[in-house]
Amino acid sequence: MKKALSFAVALGLVAGMASYAAAATVDFHGDARWRGVTISDDDGDVNTMDGADGMDQRYRLVTNVTVNEDLMVGLRANMLEGTFGNNRTNDGVTCSSVDNVNNGTLLPPADGVPDVDALGAEIMSCSQDGIFVDRAYMKIKMLGGTYLIGRQDASWGNKFLGWGNGVDRIKGVYKSGDNTFGGYLQKNSEAGDNNDYDTWGAFFIQKMGDTKWGILPNYQVKHDAASVAAGNDTGYLVDVFFNTKAGGASIMTEFVYKGG
Repeated sequence: MKKALSFAVALGLVAGMASYAAAATVDFHGDARWRGVTISDDDGDVNTMDGADGMDQRYRLVTNVTVNEDLMVGLRANMLEGTFGNNRTNDGVTCSSVDNVNNGTLLPPADGVPDVDALGAEIMSCSQDGIFVDRAYMKIKMLGGTYLIGRQDASWGNKFLGWGNGVDRIKGVYKSGDNTFGGYLQKNSEAGDNNDYDTWGAFFIQKMGDTKWGILPNYQVKHDAASVAAGNDTGYLVDVFFNTKAGGASIMTEFVYKGG
């Protein structure tokens, strides 16, 4: 499925490059972010993680190519992501290992016991090398609606359930007056023919003046042998959000139910 999505996005890119320059509009922009954090919670136990301090950085480039009024190709790349400084500590003891697989997350010692030789030591940096593409999709107007194909934003509702996540999807969106509705097929993972993890979902959103509400039910299917044998290969989720205004105040709420 991911191969098919990547191929579809590649076709869109080729179509954009093959178009006359006068027919395509290119929007290229970016941003940079630096953040600092310090947390202190000393419970007196030297074997527990109590503090976090340091900073992180991220650079992002966005390219949107509008081929015509019916086709847009979007790409977003993150680069030079990194965490710097003594990110997590025990009570007065610096953690002594780095997990470079999980985006440079600092971990406690493997045995859970502080390493006295690491007292005062600092891990000055751990970074995610290279470029990570978290958006690569085509936006196509057809069949009376708008279809997004590829790795796209999965934000929903009041963004309590998820915000800014990139997922591999084929999604169709339709509008009728103040109502927006549609559905999607999402590929959560693809580690071989017997390890696919898919999500089928639908959504409905209605806006009435200052009030907006929506519902998103989905059905999840895991195809790996272990999940099937354990009987937990299927599941479902229902999310309902609501927001409105009362004078100068905004009221926002969201309910999520998971089963299976």
